[in-house]
Amino acid sequence: QGTNLVKEFNVNGNANVAEMVDVAGTLYFTVDADGIGNELWKSDGTEAGTVLVADVYPGATGSNPRHLTAVQHLDETGTTVTELYFSARDPNTTATVYQLWKTDGTTAGTVQLTNSPTTLWPIDNTADVNGTFFFTTGSRDALWKSDGTPAGTMLVKDFSAPFLSAQASEFTAIDDILYFRVNTVEHGYELWRSDGTEAGTFMVRDIWPGADSSGPLGLTNINGALYFNANDGVHGEELWRSDGSFEGTVMLADLTNGSSAGSNPTQITAVGATIFVVATSDEFGTELYGWTSNAPPIADAGGPYTVVEGSTVVLDAGNSTDVDLPNDTLNYEWDLDGDGVYGETGADALYGDEGGVTPDFDASSLDGPLSVTVSLRVTDSFGEADVTTTTIGVVNLAPIISLDTSPLTLVEGSVTSRLISAYDVGPDAVFVTASVGVILDNGNGTWTWTFAAEDDLPTTTVAIVANDDDGDSTQAEFSLTVLNADPVITSSSVSVSDGSSLVSIQIGFADAGLLDQHTVTVDWGDGTSSAYSPATNPQAAQHDYESGGVYTIQTVVTDDDGGEASSQATTSITGTRINEGVLQIVGTDEDDHVLISSLLGRINVTASFVPGWLHTQSFDVSTVERIEIYLGAGDDMAVVTPNVIQSVLANGGTGNDMLLGGRGDDVLLGGDGDDFLNGGPGNDLLIGGLGRDRIIGNRGGDIVIGGYTVHDGNNEALLAMSAEWSSTRSYLSRVENLQGTNLNVAEFGDRLNQEFYLVPDGPSQTVFDDSERDQLIGNGGRDWYFAKIDDTDLDLSDSLAGLEDDELLELIQ
Repeated sequence: QGTNLVKEFNVNGNANVAEMVDVAGTLYFTVDADGIGNELWKSDGTEAGTVLVADVYPGATGSNPRHLTAVQHLDETGTTVTELYFSARDPNTTATVYQLWKTDGTTAGTVQLTNSPTTLWPIDNTADVNGTFFFTTGSRDALWKSDGTPAGTMLVKDFSAPFLSAQASEFTAIDDILYFRVNTVEHGYELWRSDGTEAGTFMVRDIWPGADSSGPLGLTNINGALYFNANDGVHGEELWRSDGSFEGTVMLADLTNGSSAGSNPTQITAVGATIFVVATSDEFGTELYGWTSNAPPIADAGGPYTVVEGSTVVLDAGNSTDVDLPNDTLNYEWDLDGDGVYGETGADALYGDEGGVTPDFDASSLDGPLSVTVSLRVTDSFGEADVTTTTIGVVNLAPIISLDTSPLTLVEGSVTSRLISAYDVGPDAVFVTASVGVILDNGNGTWTWTFAAEDDLPTTTVAIVANDDDGDSTQAEFSLTVLNADPVITSSSVSVSDGSSLVSIQIGFADAGLLDQHTVTVDWGDGTSSAYSPATNPQAAQHDYESGGVYTIQTVVTDDDGGEASSQATTSITGTRINEGVLQIVGTDEDDHVLISSLLGRINVTASFVPGWLHTQSFDVSTVERIEIYLGAGDDMAVVTPNVIQSVLANGGTGNDMLLGGRGDDVLLGGDGDDFLNGGPGNDLLIGGLGRDRIIGNRGGDIVIGGYTVHDGNNEALLAMSAEWSSTRSYLSRVENLQGTNLNVAEFGDRLNQEFYLVPDGPSQTVFDDSERDQLIGNGGRDWYFAKIDDTDLDLSDSLAGLEDDELLELIQ
């Protein structure tokens, strides 16, 4: 308490205490102490706490520390650290060479930062610029900086020139920028700035244009703006202010009204919002002057922003500030298109009008992804301006795609298409692809998707993708199913080699499924079958039958997807066989003679084409339910003896044939030629066919037809009609059933002729005249006649015999 001697350093003389600096509450200074010379000390105000920091230059001479400057910075933990920079002799040489040093207050933390071969004395114009130590050396021609490490201690810019002393001085820090004045050949003494790089070290403004000097003095940081005295060559020395830019470096006031003498303001000092200077005017002389300081605005452009290409985004400078508000007004001008011009409107404003706090940025002409830098300039009513920038990220928008996405089902062999519309809101080119099918660019913003269904396809997702040239895409999907199309048999021909039992069948078919593989399977009707691939064996299939008879050949064409088509053909092989209770007898194209008789439980077939002894084959009568006889082109004779009780279906084929039925209910067809048909004692269906025929019904009740019917080649129809005619129903009921006119539901519902009818006229006619004169003889039983009666031409009119009153005659038209 009170005034006390802290420590006596030199008992024999003057200690020369100097260079006192406050470093974070500790006093650092230099002193010439007994025995160690002039060195760096520190003190906390007590004798015990007053200690030598480091004996930099051992011995009595001392290192002579000078230019002590405290520099604050943040360490890696974010803690504020204050270090002391100074110049001192290099202990590594006996020459008087001064280097730059720093210390943290400890001997170990006192380090040499430079190792210059020549002295850096004097280190001058020192400044702490946001943690970076700036200084000049020698005659102040060179600007240096240090970050506290040897590697980070370096020359920033050398201003030296022949016959010129740069004399850099007036070091003043504002944020990260060092402001100073320096003398150059081109501009004289002017205001400069540096960010610590050579490129970032430049003249702010040539206030007195040319080689004359504006001589800026008294550089003072007031509220982040630089105030100083300068002479522009017109107004003399006046008070100026700078924000570090050319435009922001301006004269505040002309106290001498244009006099080149100027007011020579000095002692620039701020008290609150008022700036005081001592200046001289013609009216008042040298007096104290004050200005209410205008703080420049601080521009804030907001952001960064994001906008989708083709749309707009609202920018917002509403967070810009000015400490003078609300007693000041601000003007907002933007440079949205990067042309360096602020506040454009109309056609010149490429991305929207550039005025106001919240302008719209129009990205309709921009192709994302893209980053656009825009600038904001905020100016107050005093002309003070601040400029800042922000970025707008233009995001690429994937193309817009439109098409019918309903499920699509096709049958193979068909072709389908769908129209696609796609566009990009930006200027991107768009192209369309498909996972299945083909895409055709129509050239008008539409595409056509086409798919040819060459094969079946299980339900598959079709992805239609619209891509832009920035790599973005939009996908639309729909399901596609291709159903298998069954093959179609287009032709089928069966041929029998002359005089043999070798049969060939040739199948023609088509399949809409172009990629399908096929198998042809032939069931020969005799319990055997064969299969082949048309792709490898396009020849006809062949089969050699072991026995004669009528065979139904079933041909099936199957594709590899399970689809199939079938056809059926009948072939007749000369000979005999029993097939499912039917004794089949097939003749030749020669004049065949067939005798069928029954004896001792056997049915015997005697014919010239039957091999073996006596050309006779014998069959157990219990295995024969019906007999079918198919004769060929010759003049044939088939005789069924009366002791054969099975019904017979006999077809004489072409030629003049004789067919004699047995005791059963027979169906005899004369076919082409002048034939003789005798039905025997059963209820027979006798059809003469083409030619001049003689038909005798014999003792049974018979249907006697002089011409032909549409059913003549249809065994199913013939047998069904024979079954109905042989039924126990009344004569008229049977007639009505066979004509399809029976309205009795009970009888109509169970008629045996199904949908097969005998109709001699009208639109449903099934019985037709052969234009020949036929002889029809009923000869017992109640018969039903179908004949052509023409009184004008007896050669074309059939003759009738045995027609009784209770028998019906149907006139064939």
